Amino acid sequence: MPIFFIVLLLLCAAGWAAPAALNTYNVVWDSPSTDSTGSMPIGNGDIGMNLWVEKGGDLCLYLSKTDAWDGDVALQGNVTLRKLGQVRVHLEPNPFVEGQPFQQVLQLHEGEIAITAGQVQLHAWVDANHPVVRIEVESPQPVTLSARAEMPWRKGDTFLPAAGDRVVWYMRNTTSQWAGNLKQQGMAAYIAQGNDPLLNRTFGVLMRGDGLTNNGDATLTTVTPRTHTVLSLHALTAQTATPAAWVAQLAQQAAHSDAASLKAARTAHRQWWADFWARSWIDIPSQPEISRNYALQRFRFACAGRGAYPIKFNGNIFTMQRPLTGIKVFDSGFNAAAPPDPDFRAWGGYYWFQNTRLLYWPMLAAGDYDLMRPLFAMYRDMLPFATARTRTYYGHDGAFFPETQSFWGTLRPTDYDRGDHAGKGPDYVSNSYIRYYWQGELELTVMMLDYYAHTRDDAFLRDTLLPLAESIVAFYDQHYPRDAAGRIHFTPAQSLETWHEADNPLPEIAGLRVVLDGLLQLPGMGAAQRTAWTRLRGELPLLPTTVVQGKTVLAPAVTFSKEANTENPELYAIFPYRIYGVGKPDLDLAKATFAARKFPKNFCWGQDNIQLAYLGMAKEAAELARNRFTAKTFGRFPTIWNSSFDWIPDEDHGGSAMVGLQAMLLQADGNAITLFPAWPKDWDVTFKLHAPQRTVVEGVYRHGTLERLVVTPPERRKDVTVLTPK
Repeated sequence: MPIFFIVLLLLCAAGWAAPAALNTYNVVWDSPSTDSTGSMPIGNGDIGMNLWVEKGGDLCLYLSKTDAWDGDVALQGNVTLRKLGQVRVHLEPNPFVEGQPFQQVLQLHEGEIAITAGQVQLHAWVDANHPVVRIEVESPQPVTLSARAEMPWRKGDTFLPAAGDRVVWYMRNTTSQWAGNLKQQGMAAYIAQGNDPLLNRTFGVLMRGDGLTNNGDATLTTVTPRTHTVLSLHALTAQTATPAAWVAQLAQQAAHSDAASLKAARTAHRQWWADFWARSWIDIPSQPEISRNYALQRFRFACAGRGAYPIKFNGNIFTMQRPLTGIKVFDSGFNAAAPPDPDFRAWGGYYWFQNTRLLYWPMLAAGDYDLMRPLFAMYRDMLPFATARTRTYYGHDGAFFPETQSFWGTLRPTDYDRGDHAGKGPDYVSNSYIRYYWQGELELTVMMLDYYAHTRDDAFLRDTLLPLAESIVAFYDQHYPRDAAGRIHFTPAQSLETWHEADNPLPEIAGLRVVLDGLLQLPGMGAAQRTAWTRLRGELPLLPTTVVQGKTVLAPAVTFSKEANTENPELYAIFPYRIYGVGKPDLDLAKATFAARKFPKNFCWGQDNIQLAYLGMAKEAAELARNRFTAKTFGRFPTIWNSSFDWIPDEDHGGSAMVGLQAMLLQADGNAITLFPAWPKDWDVTFKLHAPQRTVVEGVYRHGTLERLVVTPPERRKDVTVLTPK
């Protein structure tokens, strides 16, 4: 056998088949685009870029960053995650004129966009290890490059006066709505304890490159035509005392990023992406669109998941110029006549946990633990405020987190008061959709318990999980009364956003049950903690049930009324709380509940596909997986899912699709791992997924046979049950 094939077989046996399959998922375009709706997304986890080439025109890109928060109180949603700006790159002679060969490729394994136009080669990448974007241009014949920063859709950016070889621009928050939020929501006393996260927040870019010089405040141009030019865009967000201090910090950061050679930086960048793709994969040869879009969705999460704040469900950092018509929008504050600028996103800059969670659940099985940390960190950082709010509103210990929140913890102002707050207590929330909607904190705790089960990160347990979990559990323990039997009575309450009045809603009961069971299994807990948690566990009411067409099924709550949305709260016992499922008791009860659900939904934040997987219904789950991953997209790039309830791209849709596919293939419960719980027998698959106890499961299923199974560490193999695909 030739040595090449021996090496290839050894690489495949070691799990290195993924990069070869990955190249088939590269996005390849053979023509330029019309506008930003034909852009390619790329990023380094914090800085994002939408890049496109205009037909016969220029290379254009939007720059974005996960922490570029505008604090202007006049803006929609009161806080907006802004673009850093747009850059237009013109080459002369222009290689993008019609009739020249053209190809644009998103090279996933390298984390780069490569463009061939005539004889000109361009490479665009956002350094995985430094806060800088690189645009490289190579040509056998010298070309002139001109790069201009432009933000035609907005005012307020400051450009430094032209000087030397750089262009610098920024936006700076000279006002902030932070203190006003606190006053509005009865928390004025907290102003002296907290720190305003918006005031003087400054974000912007330093643009420079060898052989480039100023041609005005916003433009750089090559001094003489060149065969090789590198344009660098250094981005920074910081709260500084003065703009000059921000400029100095940016210059220092840029010098540090440029200290290494471009070759060394590119090598390290490509290694980061190679390591990322080697973590995990799912490749289904008979379903190439599912395989590709699973990888592309995971890629886009990686492009935005390592920043200072969690990924925004409503557009991520890849919002773009929207068309004036033809978009379905459910946000009552949406103004269809507003300018179609790329800073806009329906639902604004606040976080909804109901929507955010579905972006983060798939990161566990993918082993993308680093992408989860910003979500947990945001809630950890909000904890002091949440604790103070609980004491102010209710006079007891613990912490609650409402459904809509700013990244510092206040409710969205238009949810808190819709003009009817006068004469009511500070705890009153005008928006009945979220008035008592706090159960997201329980799901967050379950997610953190799973994260700890996977990573065994004791620092995370000590510094994040336990402080949050103890405060959340204390809130539920002290906030609700007990009934005559000594059980917690969840009232007043609601069942998600669907039933605005509910008594003992299922999500609260199921969530608290799973949280307490998980906490009681943690190592090193003191006797007093265990006693308190065990007592509270015994005080939980039973999950509510009802009878539908002669069958007993789970119910949204003991009593429920005022229907106003289209969720299925009773199915939270299947996912996210996983009380029922494959290999667990009362599976028929769970299946009957699913069959009786009032609101079937397999798009956006709908979870039918996920719940079918946990119920072991392979044929039905496969059909919904196919529908999810092949759904309508917006613009040119796959996985820029069109707006349904959220915004473009609809990240809930893609996150839910990933969770469902993973759960079809692998499910973990405690120490037990089940393979193929809902996998169709005619779907060959190569996979590598992660499970609790730092376990990695790799396999090849082909022609009805599991040809290869490697479990790391090997001693975990005994905990793996392999079911027969159906």
